[in-house]
Amino acid sequence: MTTPTRIARGVRGATALVIAALAAVLCVLCVPAAARAQAALDVPRLTGAVNDFGHTIDAASASQIDTATRSLQAASGDVIIVVTVPTIEPAGDIREYAVKLFENHGEGIGQKGKDNGLLVLVALKERRVWIEVGYGLEPYITDGFAGQ
Repeated sequence: MTTPTRIARGVRGATALVIAALAAVLCVLCVPAAARAQAALDVPRLTGAVNDFGHTIDAASASQIDTATRSLQAASGDVIIVVTVPTIEPAGDIREYAVKLFENHGEGIGQKGKDNGLLVLVALKERRVWIEVGYGLEPYITDGFAGQ
């Protein structure tokens, strides 16, 4: 004979199974959507030491920055890239945008194997600055030093 307690346990077990199945379906549906959103984040290609997509750096200042970064690169091999953008949208936050810029469409910043690149990102609309440091420079430029 089936008792009300056994029926209740069976219903609870079935409910838990349905909830677990729904969670699995949601994961299957949402994870690819999040991956597509991440992949859809289109950032400009970095072509030089100064990439003024926000149109805020005058020619004389851009030249000074370029000269300083090239001198550093010649002396140490380290690479510094300065980027201004009007906005980081549709990125969720400035770090996400900076990491995508640092990847530079698969080319990266700095020398391969040395990871000696540094990116200075200025997001105008958000009024934020982010410094992304390659692993090879982290012993010298820590997150705390970079202002993170």
